[in-house]
Amino acid sequence: MRSSFRNALLLLLVLLGIFVGRRLFSPHDGQLTIRNASTRHIRFVQVTVCDQPVMFSGMDPGEERSNAYAVQDESAYDITVHFASGDVLQGRMGFVPGNADQRDVLVVDDAGMGLAQDDN
Repeated sequence: MRSSFRNALLLLLVLLGIFVGRRLFSPHDGQLTIRNASTRHIRFVQVTVCDQPVMFSGMDPGEERSNAYAVQDESAYDITVHFASGDVLQGRMGFVPGNADQRDVLVVDDAGMGLAQDDN
């Protein structure tokens, strides 16, 4: 009786260790949403985050799109927005912690661009 309780407890501890270890050391999920709040057509947006390119193309005013990436390390968003008119916006913003899931929204409007945390 005593040894089966000890074995069950040991199994529970091993499973708990595996769960915690996978949660701490596995890549986390990132999602970036681009919202075109401008009055202009966006030809494409190139974002680099966690050494990964995240691309968006052909966005009309009012359109919103999302792309996923793997959170592998601390990072920021390096962003280049190309409008159909030929105008270009560039910037580096935000902070992606390497130890948690991340969801952000990049809002592009006629005055520039800004980053907001996704509430979903």
